[in-house]
Amino acid sequence: MAKGFGTHCRSLSSHALAAAALLLPALCGPAVAQPADSFYKGREMKFVLSANASGGYGAYARILQTYLEKHIPGRPHIVQQSMIGAGGIVAANWLANVAPKDGSVIAMIHRGAVSTIPLFGAPNIHFDATKFGWIGSMNADISVCVVWHEAGVKTFADLQSKPSIFGGIGPGSDIDMMPNLLNNLFDTKIQLITGYDSSNAIHVAMERREVDGRCGFSVGSLLATKADWLRDKLVNVVVQIGLQKHPAFPDVPVLSDLTQDPELLQVIETIVSPLQIMGRPILTAPGVPPERLAVLRRAFAEAMADPDFKADADRERLEYEFVSGEQVEAVIHKIYSMPKPIIARAAQAVQRTDKLKITEKKPVKPPK
Repeated sequence: MAKGFGTHCRSLSSHALAAAALLLPALCGPAVAQPADSFYKGREMKFVLSANASGGYGAYARILQTYLEKHIPGRPHIVQQSMIGAGGIVAANWLANVAPKDGSVIAMIHRGAVSTIPLFGAPNIHFDATKFGWIGSMNADISVCVVWHEAGVKTFADLQSKPSIFGGIGPGSDIDMMPNLLNNLFDTKIQLITGYDSSNAIHVAMERREVDGRCGFSVGSLLATKADWLRDKLVNVVVQIGLQKHPAFPDVPVLSDLTQDPELLQVIETIVSPLQIMGRPILTAPGVPPERLAVLRRAFAEAMADPDFKADADRERLEYEFVSGEQVEAVIHKIYSMPKPIIARAAQAVQRTDKLKITEKKPVKPPK
């Protein structure tokens, strides 16, 4: 019916249009998109997290939610929902296949799950990462591997010579992917216990000495949620998963410091570049109308630039750096167009598991 009304409006004479000017909004309204402020006004939006709300993702999401509600036209009410599973793959599959495609749902999903993991042919992927509506990222973040101080691993060389046990969440998480990468490319001797329901659960396991450490710990989250670990020297930061060093750890090597092989450096770039720029990726479902994606991108940019947002983030000791949706989208498209031999070698680096002993964590039964 909208198409019919639009055609009728175009066929009216100029005299008739002038006479019916006051009726045009009602007559032709269905042929144009609903204005963003009308669409979002009074609406309840859903903000899906692929992580537990008590961790680093939750800390970022709580602050962002407040300022998105302020800057999205119509000031919708945003409700958070954790959708945990397979390191973000469950949330990504839901966003691509179940979530409404009208711009009423946004998500913050583990960066590996929506960038490199699908590229490398992981199972149970039911989405195309290039099709998501990329709103932006709250920071361009380097991640690190940390080891509990009592584990006897103080340097990367120790990680290569001494067996250690790391915690994991699931195959879509770079928390799981990075130990495999390090074992395959640099002959570290990491073993993995995976299946923890959150990064915070891994932290508790480290403190209880169930595991020795974890990888894929973003520096932003480390400084925001576990600054006391650094202050009290409870963990050793042994390697940075990035292309450049974070200023907080000038003496800790990055992966590119560990090889001079040009092809290997290209493999590292393929794996690491999206993980670094997408510290806290914000995205929406595929197929969201472009004008609504533009509204969400603009509101995100305004929220990140809001002085009150910056004051709140500083107070919570959250590292933030605005990365636009266009920047994230460009990186995603770049890695998905890399030469096939480089992608194949990168995929092997994160998928080959013969060098990584993996144990599934048994679920804890509640007391009777």
